[in-house]
Amino acid sequence: MGIGMDPVVNGTILEVVILAYEAGIFLQITAGYRVSLNKMNCMNEAGRMIKPIVTYAREGQSLHNYGLTVVFCHG
Repeated sequence: MGIGMDPVVNGTILEVVILAYEAGIFLQITAGYRVSLNKMNCMNEAGRMIKPIVTYAREGQSLHNYGLTVVFCHG
């Protein structure tokens, strides 16, 4: 799923995507590892200005910063 992702998480995500595909569900990964804490802060500020609030995590608080989570959407 990309550079910076935890290898165990990466493998699990791939399994989920394959199982979903086999079930006729087409997933897209819209976000994964976020290396730039400055970018995270900018996203947070934008996310808090427009309703509904979409994120509460501050710099270094998001599991995205550590390669431990992704965001899926049905595609």
